[in-house]
Amino acid sequence: MTKKILGGEIITLGPDGLWRTNDGVVIALPDGTTSSDDVVRCGVGVLSLPVESEWTDGCKAHDNAFENPAFQALNTRSEADKILRRHLLIIAGKNPLKKALAYAMYGVVRLASWAWWENDKTRWK
Repeated sequence: MTKKILGGEIITLGPDGLWRTNDGVVIALPDGTTSSDDVVRCGVGVLSLPVESEWTDGCKAHDNAFENPAFQALNTRSEADKILRRHLLIIAGKNPLKKALAYAMYGVVRLASWAWWENDKTRWK
């Protein structure tokens, strides 16, 4: 088993890919190997909006959810996608065209995000 020391406490990497303290608390660690896209933006790779897009800030929490095994163990893909929708609608404000775009982006995410969600137990919920 792989072990690390975090804040003076030993944490262990379990067979499920999650780091835990000795008393079972799940710890999220950025390891740089879980991302399929090194740049935080709306989308993945060539299917992305430009980094400077006004929507980028709305996508950050969603990207983090997809890169975080602890989040995926404790939350569903649907919950992560709803966070994205809420953030995109905040950015859209009262502009009806931007609201329509936010809902369209959410729809695309709901259709395709399963491919990047790594936890089989929470992928289809």
